[in-house]
Amino acid sequence: MKSKMKSMFCWHTMGTIYKQKRDYLESSKCFQNAYRFEPDNIQLLKDIAAMQVQIRDHSAHVQTRLNILKLKPNMIHNWTAFTVANHLKGDYDEMFKAFKSMNTLLLAAEIKPVELSHFYIYKAVACKDAEKYDIMYETLQTNKDKIKDEVIWH
Repeated sequence: MKSKMKSMFCWHTMGTIYKQKRDYLESSKCFQNAYRFEPDNIQLLKDIAAMQVQIRDHSAHVQTRLNILKLKPNMIHNWTAFTVANHLKGDYDEMFKAFKSMNTLLLAAEIKPVELSHFYIYKAVACKDAEKYDIMYETLQTNKDKIKDEVIWH
């Protein structure tokens, strides 16, 4: 394998091995090396993002999620992950911009009612963390009929 370290597959495999050993920093380095060979590999980008969360590199995590979003902008879960990344980083302005963009996709997408409920609950929690209580209240009141989790609601 050492002779093939110019292969994305080898670096990705090494990263997976380190991940299984819970050596997230080394795993992240290996995934980054693999990324140099295949920058459009979605699975690789998701692996990189997962390691960035593990090592709490939130700035890099936001950038990785943005790269994924650029490759697959119509996938609602990519927008959700980008929003969560900004939330973890504490960049609430970008988080709210992502929420705004997601609203357009939510109207067009076929989303299960329970998933839509989870989205509005998460948005309310994120607003609370950002100390945007007016937006939190508006989100909960406007989407009262869409929130299925009675326990969280009360």
